[in-house]
Amino acid sequence: MKLAPLLPFFAWLALLSCTSSPPVIESPTIARYERLLDTFELAPAGQQAALDTEARSAVAAGEALFHIDGRSRWFEGSPSSEPIERLSQLAERGSPRALRWLVENDGVLGVALESRERLRRVGLTVLCTHCADEPWALELCRALPILWINTGDALMSLSVAYRRALPQIEPAYRALIEHAARPEVREVARFEFARMLQLAYESRRDTPAELVEARELFAALARDATAPELARDARRSHFALDRLREGMLAPSVATEDVDGVPFRLEDYRGRVVLLLFWGFW
Repeated sequence: MKLAPLLPFFAWLALLSCTSSPPVIESPTIARYERLLDTFELAPAGQQAALDTEARSAVAAGEALFHIDGRSRWFEGSPSSEPIERLSQLAERGSPRALRWLVENDGVLGVALESRERLRRVGLTVLCTHCADEPWALELCRALPILWINTGDALMSLSVAYRRALPQIEPAYRALIEHAARPEVREVARFEFARMLQLAYESRRDTPAELVEARELFAALARDATAPELARDARRSHFALDRLREGMLAPSVATEDVDGVPFRLEDYRGRVVLLLFWGFW
């Protein structure tokens, strides 16, 4: 058998094997979005009100179209790309509301999967850096995990989902903590970040640095938080980290049984005890 006719085939096969992955072709929309994230600056204070009014209208148009068809009609060059064009222009002029919508809905830009995680991480960090004092900053604090965590991961295990999301969301939380001028925004960001560290630690229990930082954040909030409810929740979370982790001795419990007879949990030491907590909500 002569090999000469097969040489072009072998050459093509060798070239294919040396290529680790196919090139990612990004649309002009994505290149523009990347430039926006690299250069975003808030508009001067005197222009913010007018920009926000325009952005509200553009977001409403985008949301209406998104709910009609959230798939193919969104890509560059389609008739439905007009709302994205308006929002992109507003964000380039320094509108935080327009930037927020683009970051939270980056999937409609046609971002390739190879770029999705990187752009979402950068976008959330830019958003939290420049928009930490927006009226919706508290809402953003609580929404960060939802904006990142894969639904399938969360259904399997919330702690595993937080473990996977932590490296991506951590820069955004730290940006909020550093740049927010309002104490309540900084405090909620610290609390939500501490909860994320706690859940991430519980998924593997081999990263004590996360446990240490979570305890420190909860302790500081329990002591210094301006909102009583947040201080209370921080105390409870700190107590859970100190006393209720797997393998620890259960805290003392003294109460009455169903017949009104007093008992203490210590009375059952050495025996198997099932504690059932229930109530009405």
